[in-house]
Amino acid sequence: ASMKKRGNISFAWNTIYYLTRFEEGKKDIIKDFCQQLQKKFFDLTPHCRNYELIAVAARWAELEIRNNKNNNI
Repeated sequence: ASMKKRGNISFAWNTIYYLTRFEEGKKDIIKDFCQQLQKKFFDLTPHCRNYELIAVAARWAELEIRNNKNNNI
């Protein structure tokens, strides 16, 4: 479904804004990665699930980081 069919897309704009702010002062590799993510958010291919998949990956990364911190105590 296109972004228009998904309804309210403020979440996407907020994500883009956050990524843009996050990349300030970071190394080029991180800036490039953030810019690639931004482009994927606006993929209008039918049945594209980039945003949902990226959200799952982010939550998984948070869990891994939290588990690593807890194991290193």
